[in-house]
Amino acid sequence: MTTYNSKYILDNRSGKKKFRCPSCGHAKTLTLYIDRETLDYLDEAVGICDRINNCNYNFKPKDYLIANPSKISMRNSIVPFKYCPVEKPTSYFDHLSLSESMDKPKTKNHFYNYLVKIFSIEYADILFERYRIGSSEKWPGACVFWQIDIEQKIRTGKIMLYNPFNGKRIKEPFSHIAWMHKEIKQEKEFNLKQCFFGEHILKFEPGIPVAIVESEKTAVICYTLFPEYIWLATGSAQGLNTEKCKVLKGRKVILFPDLGEGYRIWSDKVKSIRAELSLNIWVSDLIEKRTEEEVDKSKGFDLVDFILRK
Repeated sequence: MTTYNSKYILDNRSGKKKFRCPSCGHAKTLTLYIDRETLDYLDEAVGICDRINNCNYNFKPKDYLIANPSKISMRNSIVPFKYCPVEKPTSYFDHLSLSESMDKPKTKNHFYNYLVKIFSIEYADILFERYRIGSSEKWPGACVFWQIDIEQKIRTGKIMLYNPFNGKRIKEPFSHIAWMHKEIKQEKEFNLKQCFFGEHILKFEPGIPVAIVESEKTAVICYTLFPEYIWLATGSAQGLNTEKCKVLKGRKVILFPDLGEGYRIWSDKVKSIRAELSLNIWVSDLIEKRTEEEVDKSKGFDLVDFILRK
């Protein structure tokens, strides 16, 4: 007689994939049982949830086979289930959400007022229109940096709050960052797949070289200073990856990471991106070489900080 507990074990391999728990609904918390010999999954529901205190879901192979006797063959061995996850389609916002945010009075938007301060009303209007920047009522004066892909589909919006006088992000008493897909209270159903901030511009300006920075604010300001490039933003040092860069094929691409850790991370990532996509992409060390102050590196000094200081 087959001993199910010895034939099937939890998938504890290095780099194992985790799945959505059928009980609590949390993504990437379910470890499945696998056949000890074939390493096939028994079933997508047979496993243990990591959320021991809050969920405690534990569906064992023995219990599954008692409920599903047809899975046992004439030789009393289990017909294995090889789990082939179906990728959930990317979720999108309708364009009405974007239009409503852009129709709000810009004069109440702190980031808009900062752009007016360092440039002019005319330039601020151009930049808000080019990058489809909206306003949010999440916090008084907050802006929305919408992520619109090359097909003009809206992936999400990043809500941020800036000081209208010095353009610094408000971090006290907490970091003022939120996401539109979370604000609509559909986070569980919403399948977010981020793209570059400013990616929608690529469709209308073919062949133009691309410059990429981490901060949305930096991308917007740098376009005014260097309009010969399409300026995009990743949103963070970890936001640069091969999947996002597929839309850049055929273009010359230069990266301007933040000082210090950002420069190291992107220098490592660009090697695999270049190899996988045959992309003409390289990392600029302009700020890294010209800025030696350790205090700047510790604060994540970026291209706009460098330019405005000079």
